[in-house]
Amino acid sequence: MPSNNLRTMSWATLTNTIGSGLWTAAQALYFTRIVGMPAVQVGAAITIANLVGLASSVPLGRIADRRDPRMIRAGIQALQALVAVTYVTVGSFWPLLLVTTLDSGLQTANIVVRAALVAAVGGAKGRVRAYAVLRVVAAIGMAVGAGAAAIAVALDTAMAYHVLIAVNATTYLLSSVLLLRLPAFQPEPKPADASGHSAMRDGRFLGVSVGSAVVALHRGVLPILVPLWIVQHTAAPKVAISLVLVVNTAVSIVVTVPASRRLTSAAAGARGMRWAGLLLGVSMVLYSLATFGSAGAAVGVLIGATTIYAIGELLYATSNVTLSYELAAPGAIGDYQGTNNLITGVAFAVSPLLMTAVVLRAPDAGGWFGLAVAFAVAGAVVPAMTRRAAGRVVPAAAES
Repeated sequence: MPSNNLRTMSWATLTNTIGSGLWTAAQALYFTRIVGMPAVQVGAAITIANLVGLASSVPLGRIADRRDPRMIRAGIQALQALVAVTYVTVGSFWPLLLVTTLDSGLQTANIVVRAALVAAVGGAKGRVRAYAVLRVVAAIGMAVGAGAAAIAVALDTAMAYHVLIAVNATTYLLSSVLLLRLPAFQPEPKPADASGHSAMRDGRFLGVSVGSAVVALHRGVLPILVPLWIVQHTAAPKVAISLVLVVNTAVSIVVTVPASRRLTSAAAGARGMRWAGLLLGVSMVLYSLATFGSAGAAVGVLIGATTIYAIGELLYATSNVTLSYELAAPGAIGDYQGTNNLITGVAFAVSPLLMTAVVLRAPDAGGWFGLAVAFAVAGAVVPAMTRRAAGRVVPAAAES
C-alpha cells in the first residue's frame, strides 16, 4: 500500500473531522440559544434532513465507480464548505430544513465516495487496514473538534458561534485541497457480463446488509440511551456520562487497527459481525445491571459495559465495511457501498427514536434485554447469509 497516499488522506481526514467535531458539538446549542428556535424544531429538521440525505448514497456510489473518486470527493467537500457558511443565514425552521438537507446529502455523498477512495488508496490487500487507520484518525479529529467547541459554548455569543461555523467551512476547503494532492485513480473496469449488475438487485447482498443494519441499531445506545439511563436509573454521578464516552473513544483508538488485520475477507468479516452482535448484546445486559448498587459500583459496571461495547462497536464497523467491499461485484464498489450506506443510514436514523420511545420505556430492564437478543441473533445469522452472497461473487473479487 502506498503509505504516502494514506498519509495524505489521513491529513485530509483529520482536517475534515476537526471541523465536524466543532459543528456537531455546538450545532444544537447554536440554533436553540443564539437563533432562538425550539429544540423540537431543531431535532425534527436534523432528523428529516438525515433521512432525505440518504437518497444520495446509491447515485453517488455509482458515479464513483465510473469516475476518479479523488476528484469527486474534493468537489463534494468544496460544496460542503459553501453550505456550511450558509448556516449563519438560518433564522427559522424551513431555512434550517433546507440547509441541513443539503448538508446531510453532501455528507452522505462524502462518506460513500470516501469508501471508494479508500479502496483505491489501500488496494485490494490493504483497503480494510486503510479504513481502520482513517477511522482512528477520524475519532481523534472529532475529539479535538468537540474539545475546541467548548470555547464557543463557554463564550455563548453569536460571534463565537459564527467563527466556529467559519472554521468548519475552512476545514472542508483545506481537506479538499489535500485530497487533490493524491494521484488520479482510474475506475476498476467491469467485466462484460457484469454491466447490468446492481447492488439493489442483489438480494443476497441486501440480506447481509439488512442483518448488519440490525446490529447497527446500537448507534443510539451510547450517545442517547446510556446518558438517560445513568441519570434516571442509576446512582452514578452525572460525570459518568463523560467518562463512558472517553472510555469508548480510548478503546476504539487502541483496538481498531489491530482488529482490522484479521478482518480481510468476507468470511472473516462475517465472523467479526457475529462477535460484534454477541459483545454488544453482553454490554446491553451489563448496562442494565448498573441500576443496582452504590454509585461506585454503578460506575464500575458502566466502565466494564462500555469497554465491551466499544470492542463490539469497532468490530461491527470494520466487519461492515469488509463485507461491503468483499461482497461487491467487480467494478461496483461504489454502488455496493452506497447501497449498504443507505440501509445502514436508515438504522442510524431510527435508532434514537427506538432508544427513547421503546427501550427506555420498557418495564424494568426489558428494553436492554430486548436489544441484547436482537444484536446477538442478527450477528449470528450474518455468516450464513454471507456464505450465500459470497457464492455469487466471481473468484477475482472473492479473493481480493
